[in-house]
Amino acid sequence: MLDQPLPSCTFNHYFPELSMSLTYRTLTNTDNSQITSLLDQAPVTNLYIRDLVDRQGIDYWGLHRWMGAFEGNRLVALNVDIACTQPNTPCKLSVPVGSTEACVAFGQYTASKGGVERIMAERGASQGFWQGLGSPKPLIDHPQDVMFISEKSEGDTLNIRPATKNHLKDLVESTALMRLEDEGQDPRTKDYSLWQRTIEVLVAQRRIWIATEDDQLAFVIEIGTRCSKGTQIGSTYVPKKFRGRGYATQGMRAIVNNLLGDTQFVSLLVNEGNIPARKCYQRVGFQYGDPYQLLVLS
Repeated sequence: MLDQPLPSCTFNHYFPELSMSLTYRTLTNTDNSQITSLLDQAPVTNLYIRDLVDRQGIDYWGLHRWMGAFEGNRLVALNVDIACTQPNTPCKLSVPVGSTEACVAFGQYTASKGGVERIMAERGASQGFWQGLGSPKPLIDHPQDVMFISEKSEGDTLNIRPATKNHLKDLVESTALMRLEDEGQDPRTKDYSLWQRTIEVLVAQRRIWIATEDDQLAFVIEIGTRCSKGTQIGSTYVPKKFRGRGYATQGMRAIVNNLLGDTQFVSLLVNEGNIPARKCYQRVGFQYGDPYQLLVLS
């Protein structure tokens, strides 16, 4: 049974402490034009949700909860709770957009429905939403920055290509090590079979690209969100034996130049403390965008 959304009336009734300057209600496909207009005010920052709207629409089998904050009839903030598959249990991900005031309210509502496993959003929105949840102690708290590039990069490149099943065993290990470096958690320890199936799907979708040397993985990169508006790169990994050779810069330049053939910009998220990665991306030509924050709660 899927969690039931609020009716299309205000949910100020449910939370009378909310500011009366804004009206909150469930969003539907009839709000699509206002949603895309709001998201397109910051296309790099909001790429993940913009892609979600384009691919799935708002009423996607009731799996996601879309909530909006309105000033009069104008949408000024929104939140989407991803994968709300059971009532009174945490959804997988919340992505709020807009003012801190509105995001606190969204967090309060999500908390009343069972909470969320992780928050990933522009930093002010993420922190406001977290406050609305009741400020639970996070397992992972990573301040990040969005970086983006919209013109091809000049310089040396690696010979990269989509990964195939021939490298599946090595990819399961290298992609897990990517997550361990990025988030401090090795997904294989929780469910090895699930992680292997995840990598198999990403390979089939051509969302993992590699460079090899002597038939060994020398560079690995995941492609995350990809649509006509832009493409967001996920994790990048160079095995330790190949580090110090400039492969990260050359591989990143190669994938950027490939992707910019049919997308407006390429973006990524980088942790504040990852100085080597930041320098690498700047060498390729990435610029800084909005500050972001990843909070993992369970």
